[in-house]
Amino acid sequence: MSRKLPFKEKKVVQGLLVLLTLVVVLLSLIGDKGVVQLSRIQEQESQLKTELEALRREKLEWAGKLASLRHNSTYLETLARERLGMIAKDEFILLAPQEALPPLAQVLGEATSDAAQ
Repeated sequence: MSRKLPFKEKKVVQGLLVLLTLVVVLLSLIGDKGVVQLSRIQEQESQLKTELEALRREKLEWAGKLASLRHNSTYLETLARERLGMIAKDEFILLAPQEALPPLAQVLGEATSDAAQ
């Protein structure tokens, strides 16, 4: 009762099986849940973990600055001096007379003419 397939039909069946196998392999590689997509997701996960770690370090740095602002008056005073130009009550600022300083345009003009020569 077993029927033998002719040579031509065997080749057609084998060709169809090879083609079907190739389609399955290609779909597993490039499909929605394929190896390529999995690789992209793993790379994205790695990047996000790196970014998360950097944000955690930044959070710790800001927490340290906040604690310094709350508990360290010297740090607060230093920031006020550097960023806002503030001075203490018992300090004063010495200003040079305006005629002692040459105009900025003149200074810049001399610097550019010296560089050109």
